[in-house]
Amino acid sequence: MRNDLLLALRTQRGWTQEQLSERSGVSVRTIRNLEQGRIHSPRRSSLDLLFSVLDPELRSLVQINGSGLPGSAADPGRLPFPTAPGSPFAGTDGEGWSSPPVPQGRWRGPLPPRTSLVGRDDDLDRLSGLITSHAVTVLTGPGGVGKTRLALAVAERTADRFPGGVAVVQLGRITAAASAAGGDGPAALSAAEQAVAELLGDERQAPGAAPTLLVLDTAEHLPQITAVLVDRLRGARPDLRLIITTRRPPVIPEARIWEMEPLPPDAAVQLMRCRLAGNSATDDLTRSFDLVQKLCWELDHLPRLIEFAAYWLRNVPVSALLSLEHVLELLGLPDYSVLPHQRSLHGSLEWSWAMLGERHRRFMVRLAEQPQPIASDAPELGELEPGVSGTEAVYLLAELANASLLQVSRGAVYEYRMLRHVRAFVRNRSPDPAESRVPAGLQPSCV
Repeated sequence: MRNDLLLALRTQRGWTQEQLSERSGVSVRTIRNLEQGRIHSPRRSSLDLLFSVLDPELRSLVQINGSGLPGSAADPGRLPFPTAPGSPFAGTDGEGWSSPPVPQGRWRGPLPPRTSLVGRDDDLDRLSGLITSHAVTVLTGPGGVGKTRLALAVAERTADRFPGGVAVVQLGRITAAASAAGGDGPAALSAAEQAVAELLGDERQAPGAAPTLLVLDTAEHLPQITAVLVDRLRGARPDLRLIITTRRPPVIPEARIWEMEPLPPDAAVQLMRCRLAGNSATDDLTRSFDLVQKLCWELDHLPRLIEFAAYWLRNVPVSALLSLEHVLELLGLPDYSVLPHQRSLHGSLEWSWAMLGERHRRFMVRLAEQPQPIASDAPELGELEPGVSGTEAVYLLAELANASLLQVSRGAVYEYRMLRHVRAFVRNRSPDPAESRVPAGLQPSCV
């Protein structure tokens, strides 16, 4: 089994080797040897136990045989499941394994993908400069805009500036860890600190120590905990630099917030063509500029949605994907290297919806019925929701924009709009906000 896969899945869970051992029944020594690549043909029983607790869905799909998983010495370079082109385990053709040009001992955690980063050259250049001059950089934007992809690209490009190395911690699994301990704030904070300590250690460092870059990925469900974690880390490691990816920025006074936008139309088409290029069954589609352009527009020019669509176009006609109602149910990938809510469009939207309070959900439903965009001084704001004044409506607009569920055009008057797929989701789900269930360990952030 590829040692990076086990390490990545354990890191995503936020577990130490000891915690994984307790949950799986596999010895710490075996786990350590697997992660260090010392065991090339692991026992089937050990793999079965490990995947049972790390990702049961992945275990149900993986065919484990006596010679080990695909991707082991028996079948090098192959993964046992299909991967999204932008996932940490994807190669240039949607399969294979990624190997960043960072010395192996200096990169800890999920690896950057090998696929090309399309349409983000300016962001990459400017962010590479920002992380040197700012202790904390926050990448925010709607689900699927490519925050993780860009953060890892920036970390890869600037790795030589950080003698202490690069560490990537996936906070998206912390909900599960916190839920197992009661789901309260202290338990989630403890789980986050353990995930960081597993990669960086827990000792304090004096100023002037070798600078390290830490990426805290998928932090939107833990805004307060992320702020506390960053404060503690900065106190213990003055020379630490952090990149945080989140749909909802935490309140960190020293942070520089970088708001990611959907791709420009031409870059979105380029990405679609790039992802379709390796699929001979869709060669005709790659030559149909108008059709590809229209589909990218329907998908709000979001990279993740474009990659979902490129995967499905081999077996689903483009006409089906031009219907947003179909898109909500169809778009997704059986990519078990990423978090569950990142495997489908519907799952991504439900993840954001679950973090809203009932007041915000009701307002979203009303807002989805209105012509887009809506201005901050629009007289109808005070009439959208019974009992909500115009001033309260502006507050709700700001909160929803901060959660990346509304896009803002800033000027003398601010204008707010929903992306097309978000609006379709709100219109097509149950109108009763009480029917939405908050996942275990995940509490609403907007109240």
